[in-house]
Amino acid sequence: MPRAGIDVIVPVCGAPEALARCLASLEQHVDAGLDRILLVVDGPQTQAVELVIAAAAARRSPPALTVLYQPERAGYPAAVQRGIEEGEASGRDVVLLNSDTVVAAGWLDGLAAAAASAPRVGTVTPFTNNGTLASLPRPFEINRLPTGVDTASFAALVARSSRRLYPRVPTAVGFCFYVKRSLLRDIGSFDREAFGLGYGEEVDFCLRATAAGWEHCLDDATFVFHEGQGSFGRQRDRRVRAAERTLARRYPDFRRRLGAFMAADPVAPARQPILDALQGLARTAQPAAPGHEQRRPGVVHLVHGWPPENFAGTELYAWWLAHRQKADREVAVYTRSLDPQLASGTAVELVDLGLRVRSRVNHFDQRNPLRRNVLYDPGARADFGRFLDQTRPELLHVHHLAGHGFSLIDEARRRRLPIVLQLQDWWLLCARANLLDSARRLCPGPAPGRCATCLPLTRMTPSPGVNRLLTRALYVLRRHRARAALAAAEVCVAGSAALVDSFRVRGWLPREVPVHLVPYGVDATPAGRAPEGGSVRLPLRLGFIGSLLPHKGLHVATAAIANLSASQVRLEVWGDATVDPAYAREALAAAGSAAVELRGRFAEADRSAIFASLDLLLVPSLGLESYSLAAREALACGLPVLASNRGALAELFVGGEPCGALFDPDRPGELRAILERLIADPGAIAAWRRHAPRVPTLDEHAAALEPIYDQALESARRRARGRAR
Repeated sequence: MPRAGIDVIVPVCGAPEALARCLASLEQHVDAGLDRILLVVDGPQTQAVELVIAAAAARRSPPALTVLYQPERAGYPAAVQRGIEEGEASGRDVVLLNSDTVVAAGWLDGLAAAAASAPRVGTVTPFTNNGTLASLPRPFEINRLPTGVDTASFAALVARSSRRLYPRVPTAVGFCFYVKRSLLRDIGSFDREAFGLGYGEEVDFCLRATAAGWEHCLDDATFVFHEGQGSFGRQRDRRVRAAERTLARRYPDFRRRLGAFMAADPVAPARQPILDALQGLARTAQPAAPGHEQRRPGVVHLVHGWPPENFAGTELYAWWLAHRQKADREVAVYTRSLDPQLASGTAVELVDLGLRVRSRVNHFDQRNPLRRNVLYDPGARADFGRFLDQTRPELLHVHHLAGHGFSLIDEARRRRLPIVLQLQDWWLLCARANLLDSARRLCPGPAPGRCATCLPLTRMTPSPGVNRLLTRALYVLRRHRARAALAAAEVCVAGSAALVDSFRVRGWLPREVPVHLVPYGVDATPAGRAPEGGSVRLPLRLGFIGSLLPHKGLHVATAAIANLSASQVRLEVWGDATVDPAYAREALAAAGSAAVELRGRFAEADRSAIFASLDLLLVPSLGLESYSLAAREALACGLPVLASNRGALAELFVGGEPCGALFDPDRPGELRAILERLIADPGAIAAWRRHAPRVPTLDEHAAALEPIYDQALESARRRARGRAR
């Protein structure tokens, strides 16, 4: 029976080369007499994009191809809505297609057949190389087509091998999905207000559809190639994090449902015959599709938190780095979750923009870090081992063991997996991670007596009144495990000399383990640098960004501005006051009558905009900072920094003119004196701006890690050869 006509809606926003490939495939594999291609051009485009559209329009005239223009950029959901409204009168079903895809023969017939397989199937997603749950051959990964295979031949293999099971999935995948017009009339279209320029809108749409009794299926007989990341460019990362927060608020159980789906893998029976067919493909021909070059050795990143749940410096750095690396190698992440709806020990897998992320729940927080200092955790070790067996990395990059325990290192060593260990802070030296004692004084370093006093404060022991001998024994055991972790590394990496010196001087880092000093990178696309010149007027706009915990020193900043008038200074505090409410109240009260505004948590996408609104960033840390990503990001945006002279912060202005000033946080009068001088002469801030240093980009940082990875791999190979003799 012939199928009805379909509207193929393609939102256009940049990426001219990918768009040209997409349109060429559509012109070849869309029936001009039956179906329509609706290009929705979202706002002004580059000349290259306009030329691609003009060429396509010259080859195929309306109604076979219709170009719809939105004069101002409104975002993907609005573009989709424009296309849907264009076809409303016809009653056609629609296919929403990214402009960085390539289709093959029979793709629309396949999607339509899957949609007709059951009356309550509302959406259909094809197999792809890069589409989370729809990915082939490995789900939830970005796959490369086999060597010598192009989109057409791979799609033909999928069609030949398929059993047409049409397995049900929890949501469609936005790169390409079929939507019945009856579903659109039932629940409406995407939520433009909540999802703005795009990302996450299709998940929200599908979950609303599920609630209304509709189903979503995967078309296991159709394949569409997806390049990925071509439609929206560099702002993708920020938008996806915002979307994840919105989805988490609306559907708090969705992560659990998706994790259960991944664990059960109902798509496996549909995937297996295709995997079997792939075994017979030749692997010697040159790649036919763009970007299919030889990939670098795969890596697993081990870190103690992950956005959007955790937004501290280490977590953000690992997130950025992993996403930069995934274009060139297989990348996976093993992390820890604090999901209050899940019991400790529960493991959940999600996909973050093509990254496989496995989170094991371990309920600790800064007020009760019992699990942060775990020494042995057989359950975590076993789960991590299974993850390594599944991902089969060639390298392990360890960012932080807090909340995991040292036994994960044992599991990597058992597999003789090369380890790059990044010194992110002082956690290996200090159970409290900041080398501060109970009186907020800087500790000279670990020792049995000193640590026996501090360990109860971290609840490593059952209670503060535990036998002191037992506490000393726990310290000795922790020291042994920490030193063993350092010795297990092929290579160590650190962002500051202060951090390296701490471990070297105290003898915890073996001399035979090489250490590379590699400054961290920052986002290369800040909202905009502060003007280099220009006047600065009172009141001075001060900002504090970070954890509202004692070692971050907010109370130092508020004490320094105590009782200054609102016409002189205003302080904005950006951070979560619920982590340690008692301390937050204490720190804010120290400001007296000064103008202080608690702004709470913030979207990471807003960070550079916050910097642009300030005159000065205050970083009054009591503990030793290992790098201070916030300070470097501020400098990258041209924002002067007033920082304590602790740890890596003392290196902020080494080798150049200062863009700010340093002070001793144990002498509260020093910061006050700096602020009073600036109140008297705010023009000094404008002068500092002219000396804003160049901060390395994350891309530059990632490139600097490549020879270090190579060194770790070569070191492991030498060890293996030595064992073989």
